[in-house]
Amino acid sequence: AQLAMPLSLEVTPELTLFAGGQSRSVQAYRPDEGRLEAVVGWYPQRVATGSLARFRDESFGSVGGLVYDRAAGKISLSETSAHRLHVVHVANPADEGSWEIEVLAGGEEGALDGPLANARFREPGGLFLDEARSVLYVADTGNHAIRAIDLSAGLDTADVSTVAGT
Repeated sequence: AQLAMPLSLEVTPELTLFAGGQSRSVQAYRPDEGRLEAVVGWYPQRVATGSLARFRDESFGSVGGLVYDRAAGKISLSETSAHRLHVVHVANPADEGSWEIEVLAGGEEGALDGPLANARFREPGGLFLDEARSVLYVADTGNHAIRAIDLSAGLDTADVSTVAGT
């Protein structure tokens, strides 16, 4: 396996995910198949893939952190250089290679709590998912803070709050 500057990893019985930092990618290793596959990020290919997580877009930034929600089958990741959080899921259960990506929050640099759609981050890095409480914690590196996203009521009504730091 060739990994470029791994910054974060998530290990489950089914797979191990590696966040590639400056390589702008996330790769998955599946022990039962013994192979490493591209899941998320910038890949040089001849055609754009729309909302698929493997896309041809050089503006996709460095990946700082990731978590895997086994129950929902979703990956959350932080795109540090673009101040964004993403959620990735399999679009077609019959094709595990059909990962889709969408922005979960952010995009504009800042520090703003409140509804997820309006939240702002500055260089988000490490992530931790408290599955029992349905809370996603974000190390908001550029704001020197730990932020919490309450996912218990779903993404449409999720709120972001600062739980530690400035």
